[in-house]
Amino acid sequence: MNGVNMPSAAQKDHELVHDVQRDRRPPSSESNPQPMMDNNDVITLNEAAALLRVHPVTLRKRALAWGVPHRRLGAEWRFSRKVLTAWIQRREEDAA
Repeated sequence: MNGVNMPSAAQKDHELVHDVQRDRRPPSSESNPQPMMDNNDVITLNEAAALLRVHPVTLRKRALAWGVPHRRLGAEWRFSRKVLTAWIQRREEDAA
């Protein structure tokens, strides 16, 4: 048992605790529910920067000035691929 010398009673208690903890875990479908939207719809700052073909630092600094639709989760930035693609198309139409 991982090289730890335990008396047999303590070892049985140790195994019992791990069995109980294992039983408490929800099935994988419950612990990772399927989101309401496509997994690829929400993208990170780096992925959005690649889509816009700008450096991630540039996107982070200019997002508000450019009006790039985004959400902040603490220090993390998230973008919707669909919303960002529509935003790009609108800007291209306005420039034409």
